[in-house]
Amino acid sequence: MKRFAFILFTMILLNSTAHTQSSSKENQPEEFKFLLEQFADLKIMRYQVPGFDSLTLQQKELVYYLSQAAIAGRDILFDQNYKYNLAIRRTLENIADNYQGDRNSDDFLKFMVYTKRVWFSNGIHHHYSKDKFYPEVSQAYFESLIRETTTGNFPLREGQEMEAFIAEIIPVIFDENIAPKAVSQEAGKDLLLNSACNFYDGVTEMEAEQFYKTLKNNAIKNGSDTLISFGLNSKLVKRDDTRRRIVVGVNVRGRDLESVVKDIQKLIDVNIDLPAGYSVEYGGQFENLRSARTRLMIAVPIALLLIFTLLHLAFGSLREAFMVYTAIPLSAVGGIWLLWLRDLPFSISAGVGFIALFGIAVLNGIVLIEHFKELRKQGVEDIRELIIRGTSERLRPVLLTASAAAMGFLPMAVSTSAGAEVQRPLATVVVGGLITATLLTMIVLPVLFCLFETPRRRRKKISLPKPGVILIILLFLFPVLSAQSQQLSLDNAIEIAVKNNAGVKAASFELESSQWMKKAAFNPEKTMVYYNIDQNNIAESNMPLKVWGLQQSIEFPGVYTAQRKEAEFNSEISGYLLDREINSIVKEVKKAYFEIVYLNLVKQEYQILDSNYTAIAKAARRNFELGGTGKLDYLSATAKQQETSLQLNQTENEISAAKTRLKALLQSDSAFSIESTNYEPTELLTNNQMISAAKQFYELNTKAAESQARVERYKGYPDLQLEYFLGTDQGPESKVYNGFQIGLGIPLWFPEKRAAAKSKFLQSKAIQQQGINQMVLIESKREQLMQELAGKKMQLDYYTGKGLELANEIRNAANLSFESGAINSFQYLQAIENAIRMKMDYLHSLHAHNLTVIEINHLAF
Repeated sequence: MKRFAFILFTMILLNSTAHTQSSSKENQPEEFKFLLEQFADLKIMRYQVPGFDSLTLQQKELVYYLSQAAIAGRDILFDQNYKYNLAIRRTLENIADNYQGDRNSDDFLKFMVYTKRVWFSNGIHHHYSKDKFYPEVSQAYFESLIRETTTGNFPLREGQEMEAFIAEIIPVIFDENIAPKAVSQEAGKDLLLNSACNFYDGVTEMEAEQFYKTLKNNAIKNGSDTLISFGLNSKLVKRDDTRRRIVVGVNVRGRDLESVVKDIQKLIDVNIDLPAGYSVEYGGQFENLRSARTRLMIAVPIALLLIFTLLHLAFGSLREAFMVYTAIPLSAVGGIWLLWLRDLPFSISAGVGFIALFGIAVLNGIVLIEHFKELRKQGVEDIRELIIRGTSERLRPVLLTASAAAMGFLPMAVSTSAGAEVQRPLATVVVGGLITATLLTMIVLPVLFCLFETPRRRRKKISLPKPGVILIILLFLFPVLSAQSQQLSLDNAIEIAVKNNAGVKAASFELESSQWMKKAAFNPEKTMVYYNIDQNNIAESNMPLKVWGLQQSIEFPGVYTAQRKEAEFNSEISGYLLDREINSIVKEVKKAYFEIVYLNLVKQEYQILDSNYTAIAKAARRNFELGGTGKLDYLSATAKQQETSLQLNQTENEISAAKTRLKALLQSDSAFSIESTNYEPTELLTNNQMISAAKQFYELNTKAAESQARVERYKGYPDLQLEYFLGTDQGPESKVYNGFQIGLGIPLWFPEKRAAAKSKFLQSKAIQQQGINQMVLIESKREQLMQELAGKKMQLDYYTGKGLELANEIRNAANLSFESGAINSFQYLQAIENAIRMKMDYLHSLHAHNLTVIEINHLAF
């Protein structure tokens, strides 16, 4: 943007010069265009500079440097106007220079208008009104511009991630409550604390006035009439522990923070002689670096000790643990080497990378040592053969183990996006360490194994003490004992679900919240306590009065009454919503529970069929092998047995799915089982309370909307303004003057208030009609379900009256005929299958009937 301003300035001068030259040639001067651009409430004008061409080269060079100085000096103005101005301007400039997306869209053109306004106004506040102005694009689009501008530099602080930068800068630009005024002169508020200007840092108006008053009094006492003046970029600072403090911020790029601080320390020590009592302290990210280094001095030894301890526990040998532990210094060599090769400083992230590297590096050693031990158990006693065979067989697993981890960190090592300054050192350490650790492990570790692993007698296995055995047995038995499932009845399931379900808890909180809102119905504005001195308000002693007072604004009383009614209705609505949520949970629990009971009964029937078909299939196979029956009988029996087995497995899978669904409703980690075989028709409730509750719910919705409409209408009525004050002077015979003031706040812009009230009234009518429509749908759905229930009840009555009796008769007759030899095994099984199929049809009819009854009993709005 600096380059853009200079080019613009040069073009103005050259254009002016060209105009002068053309005028002298043609003797007919063209009309000079003063207006360059117009946007928002701004017009960019240019000036004619007659005689520019007659300047000497030295004078033109002076003009150039003056223009550059003016542009550079604007950084001071930006910073003084608001502490975030420079960061915002550099963000806008980076997007304007490097954004590669659609630069001709309406949103981007609006963004450029905002950028020009910031550049012209020396910040994000209007140059005249001092109010903060905002982009005419959405916050989401603005964030996308930052994320999609992948080149250039954003003003990130040391170690700051891009997302953290966006979270910090976006509210400053868009939030109306952050620095709304460059200079706030609102009555009753601190001028300095509520202004965005950056001359004061945490200093109140009273503190600043006292500071200047002290300077002035000291000057008078010393007989000096010198005006109190300060430098162009000075700030008023506060004291810490009776010592004055000023903060100098520095952003470090391209170098490590510690070396920069050391260079600054050297320069200050050599070139600056601090007076007595003055000191320089280095904080911010450097202080964080020092504290993090201190923590690393503790964390790294602990990590190394833990790694060695775990290795010892894994191998049960200090010798083998030490051999694997040698991978740590071998990996550290590679990490340091690659940091040096890439010219990266040692940082905190690099230290964390070393901790991660040490944990990964020992994996190769574990793989190799374990294989050596395995080969020894297989009888390989020659140490040379063991090492050569072990390293050759484990070369590929070792390389895969190391390369998988290294490739995972490689994208971080070459990253250039936001946060790369943290990722690169960490990943570089891991990648470099794994390279050297892998190479050296395959060379050094076999040598160490050869040196340490001499033939030795096999040690006796150490028997675990009895308390240890008991402890391990208890540890293994504890999950088994805790996993013992409990029998779950329907009532218990409903109780657990209502108690644990998060939806019910949320509805309960909503009810409690609505009850608290009833207490917030009466909410007048804050009481204003004020104090003022008016030179025009003179007491009898000819001295100005000091006035203390209270001021309170109260809306039309009907507003609070209507708000109270609305809160009461909303509380009752929340109660109905809680009942609806409980009703929904109870309905789903019943459906899932009955599904499990139904499937368990179906499973029992399939088990009977499966056992019968299995026995017949075995007998048919035996007869076929002996030549007693044909192959067709054997194949038919086998097919029937496999079909029944498949249906049995499918039923078991459906039972598992139903249990999973029930467990999700219970939202409990406790195991449960349902072994109930008592499945009876569910009773239909003649008085469905949820239907009447639905009517009351929609009526309450209508009443709440009407109350809200009344609130809006009453807000158009006059407000009551009350004020009471006391005044006195500082004269020798001062008096106390009291008074009060009563007024009405009359809404002159009543059409808007009336329109808002009318909108709320129409909205209440819409809610009323929606409630009527929903009740019609609920009644229609109930009628539809009742018709479906009638048909299912007819089927159920058939099975309970004749169907089940007929199935039992078929089964008894089949048993008698088979025992007497009147029918063969296949005829017997066919008869038994028909009886069982009729029983399953009965269960299906009963289950469908019960599900329909549950839907009717728990029909909800």
